[in-house]
Amino acid sequence: MPRTEKVERHLEYRFTSDEHLKLGQELANAYFDHEQIETQFNSIKADYKGRLMAVETIIQQATRKIRDGFDMRPVECEVRFHEPEQGWKRIVRLDTLAEVAVERMLPHEKQEILPFVEPEEEPVEAAAAAAAEQPAAAEEVDNFPPAWPAANENGVFEDESRAIELKWEMPGGKQFAIIRYLELEDGWIGAIRVSLGATGYFGPLSETSQRHETEGAVIADQLAQLERWVESNNEGDSKSAKKAAQALKAWIDAMLEEYEPKDSYPVPDANGFYDDSNALRLRKDLGNDDYVEFRLLEIDKDSWLGLVDIKVGGFERINEELTNRFHEPDQKATVIWSLGVEVENLLSAYAAEHKLKGQKLLNIQGAITAVRAYARRLEEGKEQ
Repeated sequence: MPRTEKVERHLEYRFTSDEHLKLGQELANAYFDHEQIETQFNSIKADYKGRLMAVETIIQQATRKIRDGFDMRPVECEVRFHEPEQGWKRIVRLDTLAEVAVERMLPHEKQEILPFVEPEEEPVEAAAAAAAEQPAAAEEVDNFPPAWPAANENGVFEDESRAIELKWEMPGGKQFAIIRYLELEDGWIGAIRVSLGATGYFGPLSETSQRHETEGAVIADQLAQLERWVESNNEGDSKSAKKAAQALKAWIDAMLEEYEPKDSYPVPDANGFYDDSNALRLRKDLGNDDYVEFRLLEIDKDSWLGLVDIKVGGFERINEELTNRFHEPDQKATVIWSLGVEVENLLSAYAAEHKLKGQKLLNIQGAITAVRAYARRLEEGKEQ
């Protein structure tokens, strides 16, 4: 009888039905465990990534401060009206007494405040003696001028000494636009005077002028009239006149943004999001289809919210909804500055995370520099 022995070899083995069920259960359990571990891993990764970005933001901000040598902070300033000349104001910071800016005075700032002087008390005996010496008057006569301006027989207010003026002019003073407005007892009236190219118009302050309830409303109305006049009267003018008309339109747009009355301001929905269909959009193209676009929305008087869409060098964050949950409302210039810093931090973090080198890193750095310069021009009102 031949000799035999038992050995083990890896050969094909067919699973029974029970074994199939058991393997299926093991697979399901493994998938569940994998999902749980992956979720925990991503949570930890996101936490550390957020902490890392926070530190990188501090590094970026400190680097910018060291590089620029300054930071933007609230500083108490003094406004000196009618300096360096009538109708202008000089703004001086009180910590260094350095001049901050020289600007035109706003209309309400031209309304001088008259000092109130307390009359000296007169002794009762002296007052009684003085009254006794005065002859009795049959009736009291008012010798003071009328409290409100009066029109002439033609209904025109010839005396415009109490009128307020807003003026735009080109160098040389031959091409100009003036808005004059006057407060009457029953409201505000206004008129435009303009000389542009070979045409001009002189509107009188008249009794028949439309009344407005507020100073801002009459200014907005006159700006709108001026805009319509420019659009219909600069056809066929010289190149210099057309250039002046463009400059005047830019001035009108800037003034309308300040004075145009708003019936209401936007309000957020139940989730805190705003409809930004009417938001101001300021776009900077960076080449190769890259761009940044600032979205600015005024939610109250001089209170703005902002968001920036970014598509630069592989980094993309666009079409997010505008909300006040992550950004505090602030003045327009401050919001623009904050958005510029945000772009710089996000792109720097993206470059660090993906370890960009060479031309890709140069593209990101170039975009940061361009956006920083663009944001500064927007803050200073040098670009729209």
